Amino acid sequence: MLGVTGDQRTVFDGPQPRYADVSSAVQAAVVWFGAEDRLPGRELSIAGYLHAARNLPAFMIANGDADPIISPRQARRLHEALLAAGARSTLVILPGAGHEDPTFTATQMLPTISFLKGTFGR
Repeated sequence: MLGVTGDQRTVFDGPQPRYADVSSAVQAAVVWFGAEDRLPGRELSIAGYLHAARNLPAFMIANGDADPIISPRQARRLHEALLAAGARSTLVILPGAGHEDPTFTATQMLPTISFLKGTFGR
């Protein structure tokens, strides 16, 4: 959610943000076993904010194909919505991996670090 709302006011902001003059825009987002449509209502949906986002960060999405909570279909839908909104997004579906599966740490840690280094240019 933070990846798509950093440049706009949302229900997550207080009435008078303490650092209103400092950008809260996220520069990169890593989504492991997450989805854009898990919660009801526009204010709790990533897709509900995409149309208004002016600056979208790069996203890396990883999801297990055996996840009983977040389906690969939900991960693909998030990935496709981000691409349609102009974001840079990478999607990896892990065969046999469930929700919060140890496979994520074993196989996605190095690609995630590479993604972040590439995004930040370091």
